Amino acid sequence: MLTSRRILIIASGLFTLVLLQSCGTDPAIKYYNMGIDAAEMNDLDTAIRYWKESIKHNPKLPDTRYNLGLALLEKKRYEEAEQQFREAARLKSGDYEIYYGLGKSLEMEGNFSSAKRYYEKALNLKPTYIPAVVGMASVELKRNLDSSAEKYATIALRLDRRNLDANIILAESYFREGKYQESYVQALTGLRYYPRNPDLLLIYGKAAYERRMYADAIDALKSAKDTGKLTDDLFRYLGLTYMAMGDMSKAETNLKLSIYKNRENKESWKSLADLYIESKKYDKALDACLQAELIDSLDAETMLKEGYVYLKIGKYKTAIEKLERSVQDENTPIVAWYYLGLAYAKGGRRSESAEALEKFIDKWHGEASLTESAEKLLDALKANSNSDREMK
Repeated sequence: MLTSRRILIIASGLFTLVLLQSCGTDPAIKYYNMGIDAAEMNDLDTAIRYWKESIKHNPKLPDTRYNLGLALLEKKRYEEAEQQFREAARLKSGDYEIYYGLGKSLEMEGNFSSAKRYYEKALNLKPTYIPAVVGMASVELKRNLDSSAEKYATIALRLDRRNLDANIILAESYFREGKYQESYVQALTGLRYYPRNPDLLLIYGKAAYERRMYADAIDALKSAKDTGKLTDDLFRYLGLTYMAMGDMSKAETNLKLSIYKNRENKESWKSLADLYIESKKYDKALDACLQAELIDSLDAETMLKEGYVYLKIGKYKTAIEKLERSVQDENTPIVAWYYLGLAYAKGGRRSESAEALEKFIDKWHGEASLTESAEKLLDALKANSNSDREMK
C-alpha cells in the first residue's frame, strides 16, 4: 500500500488537503481526484492512468506527480517514479516528502549514493521524518556499512519502536557485525509486534544458529519458509543448522536448494564444501570449492578450504599454493597456518613448516588439541633438523 498520499485542490492559488467535490471545468483537478478515488480503493493501475491524464492537462501540479511517483514505486516501476519525483522537486523545491520519494526510487534502482543524498536533504528539512531515517539505514545496509545502518535504525526506533523496517534493519546490521546476542534480542523484539514476519523470523533463525540454539533456529527458519521466505539465505541456514545437528541428508538438500536459488552465492558453495569435508567426500568438496573460487577467486576462506582438501587427497604442492594464498589475507582464519605447516611438512619443506606452525601456535586460542598437534610436529621437525646437523 502507498505509505502517504496527498489530496489536492487549487483554491485561490493555495493547496488544501480537501478532496474537491465539484470539479467544475478543470480537467486536471477532475482526473487528479479520480486518481485519488482509485488509489483509495487500491486500484493503482487506474490511479496511475488518471494521474497521467491529469498531468496532460496541467503538468505543473507537483502533488499530482508526487502521488504518481508513489504509485509507480508501489508497482516497482522505479525509473518512471524517479522521473516524476524529479519533476515534482523541480516544481516544488524544499519538500521533504518529495525528496524522500526521489531517494527511495533511486535506492530501488541501486543508486545508493544518490539515494542517500536525497534522504539527507529530506532530513535536513525534517530531522524526525521516519521514512527518510529508515531510508538512510536501508542504503547503508545495502552499502555494507553495517555500523552506520545500525545507527540510523536505532534512531528510527527511538521515534517509533514498532517500525517494521527499522526492526529488520537493526537486527540484520547486528547480525552482520557479529553481534549475535543483540541480533537475536532485536529480532525477538520485532516479532512481538509482527509475529509472522518472514524477514524477522529469518534473522532470528540465523542468530539462533550462531548462538548454537539449533532447535530454536530450525523452528524459526521453518516458520520463515512457511510464510513465503524462500531465499538462498534461508535454505543455507537451514542446511547449516541441520549439519550442526548431524542430519547430513537434510543439510545437503537445503544447501543444494540454496545454490539452486542463487548459484552466485559463494557462501552456499563453501557451506556445501564444509558438509562434504565433514563427510570425507573430498572429490565433491573440491568441486564445491572450485565453484566458490569461480565466483570470487580472491576469497581467502575458499583458498583455505580448497587447500585443506588438496592436503587430504595428497596433492601437497597444490595444497601449499592455495594455503599460501589464503594466509596472505590478514582476515583469514588462524587455522590456515596450521594446515600450511602440515602441507609444508608433507612436501618436505621443513623449515617453512616450522615457521608456519610457530605462527599458528603464537596466534591460536581455539581447540587445545590442535595446539598439541602443532607442538608435536614442531618438536619432530626440530629434532630432525638437529639430527641432520649432527650427521654433517
